[in-house]
Amino acid sequence: MNIIRKIKLEQLGYYICQDDTEKKLFEFIKNNLLSLKEVKIGKNSNGIYYFKENEYIMDIHTDSLNVNYELLWKKLEFDFEFNDFKIRELLKLILKQHFKINVNVILINDEYTISQIYKILKNEND
Repeated sequence: MNIIRKIKLEQLGYYICQDDTEKKLFEFIKNNLLSLKEVKIGKNSNGIYYFKENEYIMDIHTDSLNVNYELLWKKLEFDFEFNDFKIRELLKLILKQHFKINVNVILINDEYTISQIYKILKNEND
């Protein structure tokens, strides 16, 4: 059973998490990946940016995903003890199942890149 389906069934009471770790992972995914605000920057941009409470989480360009290390990757890595491969596979799976998007490349955005995203977004809104 795919993870998005498990999360939805768990919310409805039709699936019981195997343990506390799975329950915490479901909560993390629901709060940080499934309830994001979608923003397009620029009229000709092919990128879609996703924010949670005005915090940049990730962006998608064609077939690549860029993620915020501090708010997404680092938490999966340290809070759930996922290695790079498992994080990439989880993100690809969620994008495919929830967002209906296939990505081939997953990159980690550094603080400078994230600051540039905020700067462009601010200029768009001025």
